[in-house]
Amino acid sequence: MASKLIGCSVCNQRKITKPSVVWCSECNEGLCEDYREHHSLSNATTNHETVPIAKYTKLPAEVLRVAQFCQIHNEKYELFRRKHDSPCCKQCVEMHNKCKDLTDINNMIGNIKSSAAFLEIDHTLSEVADNFKRIRINREENLASIREKRKAIEIQIQDIRTMINERLDKLQDDIMGELKTVEERESNKIRQLLSSLIQKEKEIFEYQGHFENTKQYASEYQSFLTLKQIEKYVANEDHFIQSIIKEEHANQIDITCSVDTSLQTFTASMKKFGDVLVNSSPCNITILKRKFQQAQIIVAQSTRNFDSITLRLKQKIQDSLTNIRGCTFLPGGKMVFFCLNRKELEVFMPNGNQEFILSNIGRVFDVVYIGDGSSAVTSGGTSYSRQIHIVDIDQRSEKNRN
Repeated sequence: MASKLIGCSVCNQRKITKPSVVWCSECNEGLCEDYREHHSLSNATTNHETVPIAKYTKLPAEVLRVAQFCQIHNEKYELFRRKHDSPCCKQCVEMHNKCKDLTDINNMIGNIKSSAAFLEIDHTLSEVADNFKRIRINREENLASIREKRKAIEIQIQDIRTMINERLDKLQDDIMGELKTVEERESNKIRQLLSSLIQKEKEIFEYQGHFENTKQYASEYQSFLTLKQIEKYVANEDHFIQSIIKEEHANQIDITCSVDTSLQTFTASMKKFGDVLVNSSPCNITILKRKFQQAQIIVAQSTRNFDSITLRLKQKIQDSLTNIRGCTFLPGGKMVFFCLNRKELEVFMPNGNQEFILSNIGRVFDVVYIGDGSSAVTSGGTSYSRQIHIVDIDQRSEKNRN
């Protein structure tokens, strides 16, 4: 947004174009040099805070969009409802007359930028940003670890697959070798019998030739002797044939393979290689968390009339402490006191019961909580005893001394 684009609101109503030099957030309008002086002198606007237009244009758009007027009644916010933690206009009060916890908003905005609430929000924003960064880095590291784990699992699966392949290759080589050996052995048996049978067929063929010649050309005497010789031969060969049958040399040979049932069930029962599981464990991110003071902005109401403030006793702590030189409050309501006479740092529970004591701290000027479970203890009173002790409340020990 350029400053030359913001004209003086009063001049604009008079059909005059003049650039604004200041901006009044309460009037929600820009003012030229002439009307700035009138604005600062007028009784109605003398207390209005203005900023140079150059600074106004540098405000973030989110700040400029913050409504200063009631969106229902279009009136400026003048009151603050502490119960609802929200601003309201006068008409809102008339509509919600049951709301009694109302405060003039002007009593709350004084020195707001230097208030504890403003500082607390500043610290909280930094803390939240740091927490987002921690979580983002953690998620990025988790993303990288998942990617690396996936690669490791892929290698593991390939190794198992290679192991299975090598084992199956060996089993295949073994069974193929055995198959070839059995085939060769049984084939040799049949070949040996075939060789004998071929020889026998040749002999029978010769005897058939001799017998045929004997019938045609031999005498009766020669035929008789030849017949007896052939009868003995035939009897021997018939005995040989019977022995072949009896000794199962002529059995029909067949070879089969009985596959191991574990291999058969392996393919049937193995529906998948395995299961990919997701293990979720609590994160180890250290989240920073300040004790956010609810409605811290109410603290600013101390600018109201001091006479209207009343004190109310909230709690009494029974102890034997004397000469207390410093105290502070911890997140959760715990209290820390330092006793000068005993040189002891004593921590009390929110109910007033003593939790623990740290001794030998030395001379102390004051004590304050500094976050992360630690308190800073300053020494003083003499030039030689000016030190800062950092005490770890959670560990109940002194961390270091400067």
